[in-house]
Parts: sequence; structure tokens; C-alpha cells
Amino acid sequence: MKMNQFSQFSISSWAAWSDSCSLPSEWAAWARHEEFLPQEHGLEISDIPAMKRRRMSFLTKMAFHSALKSASSSEKDLNLVFASQHGELQRTVKILKSLAQSGEVSPTDFSMSVHNTAVGLYSILTKNHAPATSVAAGDDSFGFGLMESVNLLYRYPQKSTLFVYFDDSLPEPLAHLPRQQNRRVSIALLLKNSEENTTSFRVSPRDIHEAGESSASLTMAESFLQFFLGQNVISQYQTRRYLWEWRKDSV
Repeated sequence: MKMNQFSQFSISSWAAWSDSCSLPSEWAAWARHEEFLPQEHGLEISDIPAMKRRRMSFLTKMAFHSALKSASSSEKDLNLVFASQHGELQRTVKILKSLAQSGEVSPTDFSMSVHNTAVGLYSILTKNHAPATSVAAGDDSFGFGLMESVNLLYRYPQKSTLFVYFDDSLPEPLAHLPRQQNRRVSIALLLKNSEENTTSFRVSPRDIHEAGESSASLTMAESFLQFFLGQNVISQYQTRRYLWEWRKDSV
């Protein structure tokens, strides 16, 4: 897929979780800018054995929650793309603090601190044998994760792709870094090749004279979900390096 060229896909199912939204009705109200009473919702991953759940970070549980809700149990061996800007940063900071204080590191924390922890565990625990990719691209992580997912649709036109974006809040002492939107969110999209209810997107490098900070109050993942659930036919999102554009081809 070339930059500045629209690429088409369909979303057959989706799921998302944040500190204030979990149910589809809540996300729909949020997308329409309607007032609703935020409810606390736990992460529903009871299908995963308790011993396996105990080894997971909250971040990985977030990814599993959305992934399991959006992926149909009847579909086997989905192509997987998991994307996260910061990854297992909570574990990494915990490891560094432990090294500074005692010089020892928990084997579990060490083995589960890599960026592909969530997609690796998901492949293993769901017995998924299809290709799996982990994406990290700074504040463009959602966009390039979506691009990789659509690339897989082009490569395997008869196969669905499960795209999961997830990020936890930043731990101290990193929580107050400038330019970081410090919110918990996980979004899963099950993508298919279809001529019905299609969405397109493209990405263009920003002009070097215009490049700068993004003025968006939402993360790119939240902005896309708001566009997908809302009434707008076209939406744009700017990061420091790229301009992303989405449109609905049929509504």
C-alpha cells in the first residue's frame, strides 16, 4: 500500500474498553457527544485460565478483553496485528526500580516485558497459528497498525485480520512527560474484505514547514473510533509527522 493512496476495508465487529466506557451503548453515546453516566467495568477475560491471567499485566488484560469480544469464536487462525505506543512500560519501570533497589528482577516481569507479550500470549492461548505482528510507531502506532492490518487483507483476501490497539497509563516518573496523552484504552477491530459498509484511509507525510505538535485532545485510536461510530463521512488526524485521513465509502 502506498502513502497518499486510499486503501479500503470493512469492519465486521469491534470492541473497546477505557476507564469510562466499555459497553457499545456507552461508546455510541460518547461518539455522539451525548452525556452519559460513566460506569466502572471490569475486564472480561474469564475464558483465560486463572493461572495464565495472574501472569498478565493490566495492559495485556486490556488487549485480551477487546480482542476476545470482537473476534468470533467460529473464526480460527485470524491474522493478528497488535499495536501499542508504550507497550509494557509499567513492567519495564518496575524492573528498573527493582534493579536499583535490590539488583534482582522477577523472572515473570522480565519475560513478560517485551513489546510482543500480548500478541504472543493471545496466539498461544487461543491456539492461533496465523501470522502475528506487533507494531510500535510512537504517536502513529494506531495508524501504522491499521495499515499493517489492511496490508494483510490484501495479501490474504479470504482471511480476516484482528487489529488490536492498546495502551496503559504511564507510570511515574514518566506520567508528566509533555506530549503524552496519559489514558488507558484498548480497541479491537475485526477487518474483512467486503464491498458493504466499507471504510478507507490514507496517510500523507506532513510538510516539514507545517510539522509540529498534534492539537487533538483524543488519541488517534479514540479519534478513529469516534469517526467510525459517529455521523461524519470524512475525518482527519494530525500527528507530528503525518496527516491521517479516514472516510466512509458506504454508510
